[in-house]
Amino acid sequence: MNKKIKQLLCAATVSVLSFTSQAAFLMPPSDVTVNAGDSFAVDVQVDLDSSEVLTGLGFNLDLTDAANISLDSVDLAAWLDADPFADVSGSVDPAGPVISDDIYTIATLNFTAGAAGSGTVDLTGADGGFFLGLFFDDFSYQDVDTSFNVTVNPVPESGTASLAALAMMMVFWRRKVKRQQN
Repeated sequence: MNKKIKQLLCAATVSVLSFTSQAAFLMPPSDVTVNAGDSFAVDVQVDLDSSEVLTGLGFNLDLTDAANISLDSVDLAAWLDADPFADVSGSVDPAGPVISDDIYTIATLNFTAGAAGSGTVDLTGADGGFFLGLFFDDFSYQDVDTSFNVTVNPVPESGTASLAALAMMMVFWRRKVKRQQN
């Protein structure tokens, strides 16, 4: 094949693959506060406009800055078929609904809080449209780069709760004694 034709085909392929979409990747809430030992879930959502039809997704989770929590499981939306390419990865089931023009929960991340402290959970998927990011039927893609903060509160010891209850009982008893003296 002619060298110029090869260069033009290469340039056309690169321009198609580098076309990016503008879907909003939603991570409500941005801050999560839980008690040590609690389990909690975070929904990962995408907001698509009418011109975008989602065909797949992939992103990795980084818990390096959140060593006090552990990921228990990832529940993909029923209309996604799991893929092995990333921590959270799936392709839209062709027999499923057309995923466009609405807000969709694409995954639920289930965690358990360990020791008290705080940290950040990062979700990233940015490799130029190959396996990581959000993918659309027009061969466009969008990188994923978002995070949320987790604060794990210590669980009050039962002795502390008992002491607080005893103090409250003393306050009520003193009030009762004062009323009887007056």
